Amino acid sequence: MSVTRWEDDASVWTGPSYVDQRIAYHPDVGSAPVAGRIITCVDVVDWDGDGGRDLLLSSWDTCYEGRVFLYPQIGTKSDGTPLLGRERIVEGVRGYVTAVRDGDRFHLLSVSRMRRQIYLFPNIGTAREPRFGDPVALDLEADWVKGNEYFHMARFHDIDGDGVPELVVGTDSWDDYWPNGLEWNDVGYRAYDAAGRWLGGPLRGFLYAFKNTGTLSAPELGRGRPVLGGETPLEVYGQCAPAFGDFSGGGRDAVVCGEFWNILHFARQTGPFAFEQPRLVGDAAGAPVLLDQCIHLPAPSTGTATGGLIFWLALRTAM
Repeated sequence: MSVTRWEDDASVWTGPSYVDQRIAYHPDVGSAPVAGRIITCVDVVDWDGDGGRDLLLSSWDTCYEGRVFLYPQIGTKSDGTPLLGRERIVEGVRGYVTAVRDGDRFHLLSVSRMRRQIYLFPNIGTAREPRFGDPVALDLEADWVKGNEYFHMARFHDIDGDGVPELVVGTDSWDDYWPNGLEWNDVGYRAYDAAGRWLGGPLRGFLYAFKNTGTLSAPELGRGRPVLGGETPLEVYGQCAPAFGDFSGGGRDAVVCGEFWNILHFARQTGPFAFEQPRLVGDAAGAPVLLDQCIHLPAPSTGTATGGLIFWLALRTAM
């Protein structure tokens, strides 16, 4: 892919760590919401094989290549949701991370706008003591809709029903967004005309599937194809973030996609690599659910492909 924006010249922060100076809750606060950094990705895993629901949180900190944190479950609240303990850093892994279940253990799949490859960190430890080896770099070729697309989020999911999970990647394209092809820091950038009308276009986010003929720890990926939503490639308003599962309990797989705006899209699967035309997730009255933040990355709450509930964290900062 030909990527020419400023991120290509950006550098991952290698200076001193200021983690001990971060804004945090007062010591008297015994329980409070998990605080992310900026634009956080979450996944639910059983980290140590004890049957619990532990939370993985990764973020876009330090130029889209943020660290990964584990919040272990230490109990259960009265409403059935997990009570999480103090954060721990997952050493050696960076980027937006999701978990790949493989038998009695899991691997970590990492996406970053700083690179044109997806990294798979194989679990070389045990089911109770995970440890991750050097990343396996996944080079992707696909029939891209726009061509100049960033990788935004990735999961392994059996999207064609053959029992073997495919690599599924949500992308993000800004090519149509910037007015006259200029970004906000380019000389001559002009966002609106004299009448106050936006001169650019939309963000574009698509979903791709890559057949895997290898294993989950050592994938061998074929050429990717766009996943359909109706008769055309499934598309959301940039930063496509998929979560799969039987969310309605009807025995039929579906996808929930986050995007740049504060809404979620829902579509039931109609066949291999195909879903119905997505519609907005609504409330009991049928009105679209408008979330408090933008850029959501949904995750099945059970950490499996058959989870019934969705939760998300996005654009949360430590306050």
